[in-house]
Amino acid sequence: MEFPDLKFAVRSEPLILFWPAKNTPLAQLLFDTIEDWWGSIDAMLLNPLVPDVVRLKFQRALKLYYLAWIDGDLIKAGELVALTAPELA
Repeated sequence: MEFPDLKFAVRSEPLILFWPAKNTPLAQLLFDTIEDWWGSIDAMLLNPLVPDVVRLKFQRALKLYYLAWIDGDLIKAGELVALTAPELA
Protein backbone atom coordinates (compact mmCIF):
# COMPACT_ATOMS: atom_id res chain seq x y z
CA MET A 1 0.00 0.00 0.00
CA GLU A 2 1.28 3.45 -0.79
CA PHE A 3 1.13 5.95 2.00
CA PRO A 4 0.72 9.67 1.37
CA ASP A 5 4.10 11.36 1.10
CA LEU A 6 3.99 13.29 4.35
CA LYS A 7 6.89 14.38 6.51
CA PHE A 8 6.39 13.38 10.12
CA ALA A 9 8.39 14.80 12.96
CA VAL A 10 10.44 12.41 15.02
CA ARG A 11 8.55 11.44 18.16
CA SER A 12 10.13 12.28 21.49
CA GLU A 13 8.64 9.08 22.93
CA PRO A 14 7.81 5.79 21.24
CA LEU A 15 4.25 4.96 20.27
CA ILE A 16 3.07 2.23 22.66
CA LEU A 17 -0.10 0.27 21.94
CA PHE A 18 -1.88 -2.63 23.53
CA TRP A 19 -2.96 -4.62 20.50
CA PRO A 20 -3.64 -8.22 19.49
CA ALA A 21 -0.50 -10.01 18.31
CA LYS A 22 0.39 -13.42 16.96
CA ASN A 23 -0.56 -16.16 19.45
CA THR A 24 -1.86 -13.71 22.04
CA PRO A 25 -5.03 -11.63 22.28
CA LEU A 26 -3.19 -8.71 23.88
CA ALA A 27 0.40 -7.56 23.62
CA GLN A 28 2.27 -4.35 24.30
CA LEU A 29 3.69 -3.14 21.00
CA LEU A 30 6.37 -0.47 20.87
CA PHE A 31 7.14 1.62 17.78
CA ASP A 32 10.26 3.79 17.94
CA THR A 33 10.23 5.00 14.34
CA ILE A 34 7.68 5.75 11.66
CA GLU A 35 9.20 2.94 9.59
CA ASP A 36 8.41 0.44 12.37
CA TRP A 37 4.85 1.77 12.43
CA TRP A 38 4.51 1.51 8.63
CA GLY A 39 5.79 -2.06 8.71
CA SER A 40 3.13 -2.98 11.24
CA ILE A 41 0.41 -1.38 9.10
CA ASP A 42 1.69 -3.09 5.93
CA ALA A 43 1.39 -6.43 7.71
CA MET A 44 -2.38 -5.83 7.99
CA LEU A 45 -2.98 -5.61 4.23
CA LEU A 46 -5.70 -7.90 2.94
CA ASN A 47 -5.14 -10.58 0.33
CA PRO A 48 -5.62 -9.29 -3.25
CA LEU A 49 -8.30 -11.97 -3.74
CA VAL A 50 -10.58 -10.13 -1.31
CA PRO A 51 -13.22 -8.21 -3.29
CA ASP A 52 -12.08 -4.69 -4.20
CA VAL A 53 -14.94 -2.97 -2.38
CA VAL A 54 -13.89 -4.59 0.91
CA ARG A 55 -10.15 -4.27 0.35
CA LEU A 56 -10.36 -0.57 -0.57
CA LYS A 57 -12.55 0.22 2.45
CA PHE A 58 -10.04 -1.58 4.67
CA GLN A 59 -7.19 0.42 3.10
CA ARG A 60 -8.96 3.59 4.26
CA ALA A 61 -8.72 2.23 7.79
CA LEU A 62 -5.01 1.60 7.30
CA LYS A 63 -4.54 5.21 6.17
CA LEU A 64 -6.11 6.34 9.43
CA TYR A 65 -3.72 4.07 11.32
CA TYR A 66 -0.86 5.61 9.32
CA LEU A 67 -1.93 9.10 10.41
CA ALA A 68 -2.25 7.93 14.01
CA TRP A 69 1.51 8.41 14.24
CA ILE A 70 0.67 12.12 14.59
CA ASP A 71 -2.52 11.79 16.64
CA GLY A 72 -3.25 8.55 18.48
CA ASP A 73 -6.99 9.30 18.57
CA LEU A 74 -7.16 8.33 14.90
CA ILE A 75 -6.59 4.70 15.86
CA LYS A 76 -10.17 4.48 17.12
CA ALA A 77 -11.50 5.96 13.86
CA GLY A 78 -9.41 3.41 11.96
CA GLU A 79 -10.83 0.58 14.05
CA LEU A 80 -14.38 1.66 13.26
CA VAL A 81 -13.68 1.79 9.52
CA ALA A 82 -11.85 -1.57 9.66
CA LEU A 83 -14.82 -3.20 11.42
CA THR A 84 -17.31 -1.93 8.83
CA ALA A 85 -15.28 -3.14 5.83
CA PRO A 86 -16.27 -6.84 6.14
CA GLU A 87 -19.93 -5.84 6.17
CA LEU A 88 -19.54 -4.94 2.49
CA ALA A 89 -18.70 -8.56 1.59
